[in-house]
Order: sequence, then C-alpha cells, then structure tokens
Amino acid sequence: MNVSIISWRNYEEKYMTAIGCGVSPDIGYGTDNLLSDFQALGAVQAFDECITLADRENFTYIDYGIYNGEQIAMPFVVGNPRILFYN
Repeated sequence: MNVSIISWRNYEEKYMTAIGCGVSPDIGYGTDNLLSDFQALGAVQAFDECITLADRENFTYIDYGIYNGEQIAMPFVVGNPRILFYN
C-alpha cells in the first residue's frame, strides 16, 4: 500500500484531477462538499440496495448521505462531516 498525505489546502484539486484522469485513489478521506462533484463524474456508486431498514432506523444521520436521490455516503461524524471512500 502506498500512502499519500494531502494537505487540506489543496486536496479538492488533487482529488478532482486524479478522478478526471482516471487515477483516483483506492481509499480516500475528505469532507462531503465534493460528493456531488464525484457523483457527477461517475466516481462514486450508489449503495441504496445495501442499506437495510434497521440501518435507516439506527443511523440517525444516514439521510445526509443521499445526494440527487442516491445513497452515496454514510455520515459518521456529525457537525463536521467527513467521508471515507474506496475505489
């Protein structure tokens, strides 16, 4: 595994450039402000079918992971949203 630490100062630019070039990271972490951009580029896949009724009942903020009608994120920090994603 190769690990790259990206400064918060320019991580948006680096992620968007990598995704646009087809060389996105296998695992990434960031804020939720890029999710709709990732979705528009086809860089994330919805996983609505993986969410159970119990998940919807137990995860208070799960609906905050729905963008354009699709579950593309699973919020796990409230008040300062972060996302974890994998390729």
